[in-house]
Amino acid sequence: MPPIQSTAPTAMERSPYPVSLTDFVLRFSTTNKCRAILSGLLGFRAALHSAGLTEGFQWIDGSFIENIEEIESREPADVDVVTFFHLPR
Repeated sequence: MPPIQSTAPTAMERSPYPVSLTDFVLRFSTTNKCRAILSGLLGFRAALHSAGLTEGFQWIDGSFIENIEEIESREPADVDVVTFFHLPR
Protein backbone atom coordinates (compact mmCIF):
# COMPACT_ATOMS: atom_id res chain seq x y z
CA MET A 1 0.00 0.00 0.00
CA PRO A 2 2.12 2.85 -1.23
CA PRO A 3 1.60 6.39 0.06
CA ILE A 4 0.21 9.17 -2.09
CA GLN A 5 2.93 10.60 -4.32
CA SER A 6 3.41 14.26 -3.41
CA THR A 7 4.72 14.99 -6.91
CA ALA A 8 1.65 13.41 -8.57
CA PRO A 9 -1.24 13.60 -6.07
CA THR A 10 -3.90 12.90 -8.72
CA ALA A 11 -2.16 9.87 -10.24
CA MET A 12 -4.22 6.70 -10.54
CA GLU A 13 -1.77 4.83 -8.28
CA ARG A 14 -3.23 6.29 -5.10
CA SER A 15 -5.59 5.38 -2.33
CA PRO A 16 -8.00 3.89 -1.66
CA TYR A 17 -6.37 0.51 -2.08
CA PRO A 18 -8.46 -2.64 -1.85
CA VAL A 19 -6.72 -4.98 0.60
CA SER A 20 -7.73 -8.08 2.51
CA LEU A 21 -8.14 -7.80 6.25
CA THR A 22 -5.46 -10.46 6.70
CA ASP A 23 -2.94 -8.51 4.63
CA PHE A 24 -3.81 -5.30 6.47
CA VAL A 25 -3.27 -6.90 9.88
CA LEU A 26 -0.01 -8.53 8.78
CA ARG A 27 1.32 -5.23 7.41
CA PHE A 28 0.40 -3.01 10.37
CA SER A 29 0.80 -5.27 13.42
CA THR A 30 4.35 -4.03 13.94
CA THR A 31 4.31 -3.09 17.65
CA ASN A 32 2.35 -4.01 20.77
CA LYS A 33 0.56 -0.65 20.56
CA CYS A 34 -0.41 -1.26 16.92
CA ARG A 35 -1.61 -4.76 17.77
CA ALA A 36 -3.80 -3.29 20.54
CA ILE A 37 -5.27 -0.77 18.08
CA LEU A 38 -5.88 -3.55 15.57
CA SER A 39 -7.58 -5.60 18.26
CA GLY A 40 -9.97 -2.70 18.83
CA LEU A 41 -10.63 -2.41 15.09
CA LEU A 42 -11.34 -6.13 14.85
CA GLY A 43 -13.68 -5.84 17.85
CA PHE A 44 -15.51 -2.97 16.14
CA ARG A 45 -15.86 -5.04 12.96
CA ALA A 46 -17.15 -7.98 15.00
CA ALA A 47 -19.76 -5.70 16.63
CA LEU A 48 -20.89 -4.51 13.19
CA HIS A 49 -21.18 -8.11 12.06
CA SER A 50 -23.13 -9.06 15.20
CA ALA A 51 -25.54 -6.19 14.46
CA GLY A 52 -26.21 -7.72 11.04
CA LEU A 53 -24.03 -5.32 9.05
CA THR A 54 -22.14 -7.87 6.99
CA GLU A 55 -21.89 -6.21 3.56
CA GLY A 56 -19.81 -3.13 2.88
CA PHE A 57 -16.28 -1.78 3.08
CA GLN A 58 -14.14 0.49 5.22
CA TRP A 59 -11.74 3.32 4.57
CA ILE A 60 -8.86 3.28 7.03
CA ASP A 61 -6.61 6.32 7.44
CA GLY A 62 -4.74 8.47 9.91
CA SER A 63 -1.42 8.21 11.69
CA PHE A 64 -1.93 4.46 12.08
CA ILE A 65 -1.08 3.89 8.41
CA GLU A 66 1.21 6.89 7.83
CA ASN A 67 4.44 5.61 9.39
CA ILE A 68 4.05 8.14 12.21
CA GLU A 69 6.76 6.32 14.16
CA GLU A 70 9.34 7.58 11.67
CA ILE A 71 7.70 10.92 10.78
CA GLU A 72 7.04 12.16 14.33
CA SER A 73 8.95 9.64 16.49
CA ARG A 74 5.78 8.43 18.21
CA GLU A 75 3.35 5.55 18.04
CA PRO A 76 -0.14 6.02 16.63
CA ALA A 77 -2.87 6.62 19.21
CA ASP A 78 -5.78 5.27 17.19
CA VAL A 79 -7.01 4.34 13.74
CA ASP A 80 -9.37 6.48 11.68
CA VAL A 81 -12.10 4.45 10.00
CA VAL A 82 -15.14 5.24 7.87
CA THR A 83 -17.58 2.38 7.36
CA PHE A 84 -19.87 2.05 4.35
CA PHE A 85 -22.45 -0.70 4.75
CA HIS A 86 -25.60 -2.07 3.18
CA LEU A 87 -28.56 -2.30 5.52
CA PRO A 88 -29.86 -5.86 5.79
CA ARG A 89 -33.26 -6.47 4.23
